[in-house]
Amino acid sequence: METGGIGIVTQDSLSRVINVGATTDGNLIDMAGTAGNRVVTGMARGAVSASSNDAVNGSQLHAQAASTAVALGGGATVNEDGSVTAPSYSVGGAVVSNVGSAITNLDGRVTQNSSDIMNLQTSVGSISGTVANAVQYDSSAHDKVTLGGTAADAQKVQLTNLKDGDISATSSDAVTGAQLWSTNQRIGNLDQTVRNSQQNGSAYLATNSSGNAAQAIGNGSAAIGGGAIASAPNAVAIGEGSVADQTNTVSIGSAGNERRITNVAAGQAPTDAVNMQQFQGSMSDMARNAYSGTASAIALGMVPEVDANKNLAVGVGTAGYKGYQAVAVGLSARVTQSLKLKLGAGISSAATTVGAGAAYQW
Repeated sequence: METGGIGIVTQDSLSRVINVGATTDGNLIDMAGTAGNRVVTGMARGAVSASSNDAVNGSQLHAQAASTAVALGGGATVNEDGSVTAPSYSVGGAVVSNVGSAITNLDGRVTQNSSDIMNLQTSVGSISGTVANAVQYDSSAHDKVTLGGTAADAQKVQLTNLKDGDISATSSDAVTGAQLWSTNQRIGNLDQTVRNSQQNGSAYLATNSSGNAAQAIGNGSAAIGGGAIASAPNAVAIGEGSVADQTNTVSIGSAGNERRITNVAAGQAPTDAVNMQQFQGSMSDMARNAYSGTASAIALGMVPEVDANKNLAVGVGTAGYKGYQAVAVGLSARVTQSLKLKLGAGISSAATTVGAGAAYQW
């Protein structure tokens, strides 16, 4: 207690610095207890730099994650566990979740910011009533400070011990070298990831187009191919220049630029598409039935009817139509002088046709 401590924890009586295990060996501090691991709270913000060995607190990590998300853009956000949700960029007509060539411009601006900070100059003039080495505004407008002088050979000035500046779309804070270093590291890693994605692509989806980017405008729509546009809800546009502008449709072309769909299997369900073979087969069956029916009808019409002075007549008839033949058998009877009946049946290769009729005359 005379040294201001208990056990291996001591506090200097003058500087008030608290030391843990300063006079013992060991390189690991275990905070776990019988109930499991413990949370260390009340920590001040540690220094963040490439050479810092300070512990950082949760707010610093969250701020770093938030600044990274802001720097990435593309809808990147910070999750509750401190991780950063991947951004979404449109690169070369494809959507990727990495930073690629689109970040090149940002990287250039970050580099320019670093250069601007290094090139800030200080100018100390002859100031009456002030210290010769004091920093002053360039004018009474208080809108500019030049450090180091404006001459070509003026001594360059380095600003040190800066606090981390706010990094946001509206921030006007100066940033530290450590902040830029950290951002450049992340940009470099993401840039390489996107380059790999652009070079390797997907093994299961590929497009080759120099046209405009595809546009999926309608709710629930999808567009694949250069210049493909799906503007209607739940519409799908597939192929270069395809336009899907009607709800719940799939388009593989546009007006004047139609495409064929090949290798289509025979449809089975009522809502399945049919192929040309099925279509032609159905049309052939329809034509056969129609032509055979026409031949049967003609054959029935060729059966002679009972004469006026006769009571019963049985006859046959035959006919052909577009290559289909039919034969018919008919019976006509005069029941009374005023009532006449007629029955007939026509037989063809496709179907049998029957008919009956009656007439009352006076």
